[in-house]
Amino acid sequence: FGVECSYYAAKIRACLTYKRVPFVEVQATRRVYAGEILPRVGWPVVPVLVTPDGATVPATSDMVDLVAARHPERPVLPTEGAARVLSYLLEFLGDEWLKLPAMHYRWNHNYEFIVAEFGRNNDPEASPAEQWRVGGKLAPRFRDWLVPLGVVPASEATVEQDYLALLDLLDTHFAAHPYLLGGAPTLGDFAFFGPLYAHLERDPNSGATMHAR
Repeated sequence: FGVECSYYAAKIRACLTYKRVPFVEVQATRRVYAGEILPRVGWPVVPVLVTPDGATVPATSDMVDLVAARHPERPVLPTEGAARVLSYLLEFLGDEWLKLPAMHYRWNHNYEFIVAEFGRNNDPEASPAEQWRVGGKLAPRFRDWLVPLGVVPASEATVEQDYLALLDLLDTHFAAHPYLLGGAPTLGDFAFFGPLYAHLERDPNSGATMHAR
């Protein structure tokens, strides 16, 4: 269960796609939250992975571990020890550090887009006006994450400078290597894909910044 604009849904979607594991993605609408996610997990969250044997997994690091264990072909962890540690470190950076620019650009530069998106995800059959109303009710809970992350007016310029510097570094790196650690994706690639696609490329204003850079 997920939505296209979800940071972590993009991460596990990329992993499943790379490993060629068949899956069905169900959009997490209001009805899906009420009928599937809340009964299974106990709180509202996406993504949620449900396995063919009925196990429910709500955290993407656990999802990736489970998929890797059940489908060892096309491995997502290097075999060499130092590279494995680096892969986990890159996953951590993608999951947690890139959250700062992803949340900053979404809520400070793409607010109207994401409010409408939240409404469409919640009830795709509602009118645009109703979707906007619902999205406006949901949005503040997510926008309020900025302050605990340290994204405040005094730090916004630094967050942007660091993000643009990262894009330059990635441009240089990917001119020589197809993935973060060489010739095949590892945990970090999936973790970076989450924010870089679902927030920073897909949201229109930050997407324009990414393409221009």
